Amino acid sequence: MKESIGNAFVMGLFVTFTFLTLLILTFAINYSRASKVKNRLVNYVQTYAENSLSNSASSFDFLYNDDFKRDVELVLSKVGYRRKTNLNYYEQNCHDYDNTNGVITMDTTSTNFDYCIYAFPTSRGYFYRVVTYMYFDIPVIGTTLKFPISGETKTIYDLGDR
Repeated sequence: MKESIGNAFVMGLFVTFTFLTLLILTFAINYSRASKVKNRLVNYVQTYAENSLSNSASSFDFLYNDDFKRDVELVLSKVGYRRKTNLNYYEQNCHDYDNTNGVITMDTTSTNFDYCIYAFPTSRGYFYRVVTYMYFDIPVIGTTLKFPISGETKTIYDLGDR
């Protein structure tokens, strides 16, 4: 009887250790995927902002461009970023900042992916914050946890009209 209780305890420790290892591994894989998406999107936004300045436009005008949204969706689909479900397709997940500071939020309600792009004005130009999300599905409970991951571009200097 003593050995069976000891074996059950060892088996419980093994199952617990295996569960925790799988949990950490799943978390690490999801985080690396969301971080990869965030980095690609930051690079893409920075390149697009610099190109829009060279076309003698304001550095944030591209946020209202439908071609930019289509290109971002193409980049996100190539990376394998998670699509929005039909339940939250028209839901606005981007946090609205105080517009008295001139922060511009890209409207992503009609996009297929869950991300946010903000333009923050500075005295020299704009810098952009990109927010993507890491999803963590819990199958037993049937819920999904969503964690934001954000990154910023360098300041895109607007040297025109000064």
